[in-house]
Amino acid sequence: MNEHVTNLLAKTTELADSWRNVAAFLVSHPEIAERTNPHSDYLLCSVNSMDDPAAFMAEAAKAAAGWGHRVEEYRDDRWGGINIWFGPIHLQIYAEVGKVFARRVVGLVEKVEYVPIFDLPQVDASTGDGPAELDAFDEAQYAAEKADYDDEIAELSA
Repeated sequence: MNEHVTNLLAKTTELADSWRNVAAFLVSHPEIAERTNPHSDYLLCSVNSMDDPAAFMAEAAKAAAGWGHRVEEYRDDRWGGINIWFGPIHLQIYAEVGKVFARRVVGLVEKVEYVPIFDLPQVDASTGDGPAELDAFDEAQYAAEKADYDDEIAELSA
């Protein structure tokens, strides 16, 4: 098998694992899933019409961090929110920037920063342990499916 095929198989395996993680997270958090729309390599979740989008983002961030996923803030001139990373795939939860970020003037010369009006949890990625919700995920079934997939990859590689 040539290097291109090896790299392709590695990338598709990484993407498949990432999508499985997204699915497991959304199954455990239907309040996020019902507002989410899929795209080719990410998902969008608009919370702009909610009464308190910042509180929703804070809860989503806390839940994702509890599963060991990386959570980052993002902002542009119009929209702001969080990105939850599941490997190479991410879920972006967003609203109008003024609903989830506060404008703060820093120093004597006006320098404007935008900061989330909620706290982002910090995750220790070294543990890899998720919360109790992850117990509902069938590890044995996942391991069996992954083993079958790995066997298929090995056969194709031979």
